[in-house]
Amino acid sequence: MISIQLEHIILSCRVRLARNFKDRPFVNRQTEEQATAILQDTSKLFPENDGYSFLPMARLAPLERASLVESHLCSTELIASSQGGVILNRPRTLSIMLNEEDHLRIQGILPGLDLQKAYALCREAEETIGAAFPYAFDSQYGYLTACPTNLGTGMRASAMLHLAGLALTGQVESLLARITKLGVAVRGFYGEGSTAPGHIYQISNQYSLGVQENELMDALSAVISQLAMQEIRARALLLSTHPLELEDMVGRALGICRYARKMDLSEAMQELSAIKLGVSLGLLPLPMEEIDGLIVACQGAQLSSTPLSEDEECAARATRLRETLGKL
Repeated sequence: MISIQLEHIILSCRVRLARNFKDRPFVNRQTEEQATAILQDTSKLFPENDGYSFLPMARLAPLERASLVESHLCSTELIASSQGGVILNRPRTLSIMLNEEDHLRIQGILPGLDLQKAYALCREAEETIGAAFPYAFDSQYGYLTACPTNLGTGMRASAMLHLAGLALTGQVESLLARITKLGVAVRGFYGEGSTAPGHIYQISNQYSLGVQENELMDALSAVISQLAMQEIRARALLLSTHPLELEDMVGRALGICRYARKMDLSEAMQELSAIKLGVSLGLLPLPMEEIDGLIVACQGAQLSSTPLSEDEECAARATRLRETLGKL
């Protein structure tokens, strides 16, 4: 009997707190001088000597910005802003986006499903900032945010799940449609408006008003855990009813990644998804952390420090897959 580990399905979790400073205009109404003040006031609270780095978007090359998005450390909206910035701790488990939709988007990002620990990272940073600059808060509506759906706690908790078993058994669309009725949002690999290459989905809460932080995290954890159990059952079903087809799919994916000379991102994510599924089912004796690392490492901005053409990027991606898998 194959034992499927939850961490093979739940890749990572994140807690994000949206905050705005009291008596300052929202980001979409502030002047350039006011935006600069947000960057300066916040970044000085997290000095480099304490292990933090401050990255203003205006000073980053396009590839550096894209790399931050691919690593899930900031959003596509932030990298498009010349007035934005991000503060990172050394292990990159804390990311503070500045001048995105709100003055602050404080994020705790951890492997697996540990929302409480991710929230603790956010709270520590939130308290550090709040001790110096008070937040915009209303006794009735809670923390005031640019988007009404973030009113209240200002919290967005989420997890990234690999749902290949449910996709291959034809259950994923109906199941994800049902859980949206539970106040849960389903997004793609890069969040809102993105697709789910490699059957990787982001599951998060939809609302933050009228609920306490612990209640929100407990409810979301329960939904994610149930979804992960459904995925485990789907994988076990595939292994018991279609073992040869499953082995063939996994073997072909490994062969393509080991020998291909060009590969676009969509195909790479598809093949890595099959390899990841094979590892979780004991069909491939490969370290899962290396396969998970490849999912990020094969993204476009991770492949070169200089811009590549489409053909060059596809060739560099295939080379990285060949070299990495060849060592395992």
